[in-house]
Amino acid sequence: MFDLYSPCRLDDVQSIEASIIKFTHHRQSRSLKSRRHYPASLKSRFRNIIHATIRGKSNTRFTDPESVDQHHHRDKSRRTSISKSPVKRSEITRRPVSTSKIHRVYPLRSQSNWNIWKNDDSKKNLQLQSNYSARTENDREYSHQTIFKTKKCPSKSSKSIDDNFHHIKTIDAEPDRRGTTEDYHQNSKRNKKKKCPRYCKIASVIAVLVLGIGIVILLALLIKPKATETTTIITTTCTSGTFWNTIGVTYAGNGSQGSALNQLSSPTGIFIDSSDILYINDGGNYRSLKYLSGATSGILIAGTGTSGSASNQLGGSTRFNYVDSNQNIYISDGSNNRVMRWANGASMGVIVAGDGTSGTSLNQTRTPYGVWVDSSSNVFVAEFTNHRVTRWSSGAKVGVVVAGGNLQGTTPDKLSAPSGIFFDETNQDLYIVNGIANTVVKWRVGASNGTVLAGVPGSSGVSSTYLSFPVDLTLDRWNNIYVADRTNVRIQLFCNGSSTGITIAGSGSSLILPYSVALDSQLNLYVSDNGAARIIKFSKL
Repeated sequence: MFDLYSPCRLDDVQSIEASIIKFTHHRQSRSLKSRRHYPASLKSRFRNIIHATIRGKSNTRFTDPESVDQHHHRDKSRRTSISKSPVKRSEITRRPVSTSKIHRVYPLRSQSNWNIWKNDDSKKNLQLQSNYSARTENDREYSHQTIFKTKKCPSKSSKSIDDNFHHIKTIDAEPDRRGTTEDYHQNSKRNKKKKCPRYCKIASVIAVLVLGIGIVILLALLIKPKATETTTIITTTCTSGTFWNTIGVTYAGNGSQGSALNQLSSPTGIFIDSSDILYINDGGNYRSLKYLSGATSGILIAGTGTSGSASNQLGGSTRFNYVDSNQNIYISDGSNNRVMRWANGASMGVIVAGDGTSGTSLNQTRTPYGVWVDSSSNVFVAEFTNHRVTRWSSGAKVGVVVAGGNLQGTTPDKLSAPSGIFFDETNQDLYIVNGIANTVVKWRVGASNGTVLAGVPGSSGVSSTYLSFPVDLTLDRWNNIYVADRTNVRIQLFCNGSSTGITIAGSGSSLILPYSVALDSQLNLYVSDNGAARIIKFSKL
C-alpha cells in the first residue's frame, strides 16, 4: 500500500495502472495538526490535502516507489476540475472516508519527506502484498471503488486530474476499507432517519392523548349499554310486573301463631338493613326479632314478650320500625304513644319521640305508626290519629310538624290517617301512605301541600288505579313505589311517574292481610303477612 503526496515525474514513471482504494479530501484542522502529519513550519502553507492509496490492478507488483506519483491539487479551480470530469457517472462510485490510522501523510513539495517516502518502499511493498492477497472473491462481488488508469504526466506543474487520468472503472476494494466506508454511510442514513424534530415529538404526544381520549369514550360507550340494560329491566318490570316469582316462600315464622323464636304472632312492621338482616315487629308477642340471612329462628332484640310501658317493654300495638347503620332499632310503640330506641345489644329502650301520653301538643304523639331516621338522627314520626308527620331532633322533647297538621281531610294540604313513611333525604321528600284517604302522597319537608302519586283521594277500589286502605310502602333506587294494599290483599308496584299500579304479589290468595313491605339488596320482595303469622319472600327473577 502506497501513499503518494508529491508531483508527478515523467522520467520516473511511464505508465501506472492503479486502483484508488481511498480518495478523501481533508481541510486543515486541529485533528491533523495534533497528529503531526506535516511539520509545523508548513502548517500555514497547506490547507487542503488529498489522500490517495493505490494498489496494483492485477498481478503487477510495485517495486520502485519512485515510479509512482500522486497529484495533489490545492486550489479551488483544480478541485472543481474533478467534479467536471467527463467520466460517466454510472462508472463512478464515490465514497468519502475518514483518514485511516495506517496512512502516512507527507506534505507536498517537500524534498526531505520525498526522501523519507523513497526509503520506506520495502514496508509499503510488504503491506501492499499482504492486503492484495487478503482480497476474496466475495469482496470483489459486493464492493466497488474507483480506478484511475494514468498516462503520461506532462510536467511537474500541477494540472487537473482530467489531464492525468482518462480511464475509470470499478474493481474490488479491500474488505476493511469497504466496510469502513459503507458503515459510515449507512450509519449516517440511519441517524438522519432516526432524527425526529420537535414538531414530530409534539405530534406524537398529541396523538397519544387523542388515542387515550378515544379509549375512554369507547369504554364509556361500552359501559353505557349495561346501565341502559338495567334501566330497561326496571322499565319492563313496571310494564309487565313479571320479574318476581308470584309464588312466595315462608322466610320467617312457620305460619302458625306462637311465641317461640321460630314463630310469629300478628307481625306488623318489617325492615331490612344494608346487610340484608331482617327486623320484625312481632306485635302479638310484644317484641322485636332479628332474623339473620338464612336463619330458621329469630333473635330477641327488644321487648320482653309481655305487654307493658316500662323502658324494656312494648305495648300491645307496636307498628313500624327502622334500623340505622349502627343497628340501633327504632320502634313505634302505638299503644304507649311513644317511639322507643334500643341501642344495638341494649336490654332497655329510651324514648326519642313523644312523652308516653296521648295528645295533640308538639311534645306528644298520638298513635304513632310510621318511623324514619335520617343521617343526622332526626326522627320522623307519622301520627296516625293526629293526621300529621312530625320531626324530632336528637334529644329534643318537642317535635316540629313537617307534613299535614291541618286536621283530617283529602285535600292536598291535609293527611288522613298517615301510616307507613319513606324519606328521600337527598331531595327532602317524604312519601306517605294516607290510609283512610286511600292514597300515596309525596310531601316536601316544610311544604304546605302534598302531591298524590297513587290512588284516588277518598275512594277505594280494586282496579289498577285504586287502593283500599294501604298501610305501608317502600321505594327502590329508581323511586318506583311498592305499596302494601291491605284490604285488596296485594302488593302494588307504581312505576316512577305512573299512577297505574301493577300487582306483583298477592294474586292467587298467597297473602292474608299484608301489613308491611321491604326489599333486600337483590330486590327480593318481603311481605309481612299479618293474618298468616309469617314473613313471605318473593324472589326476584
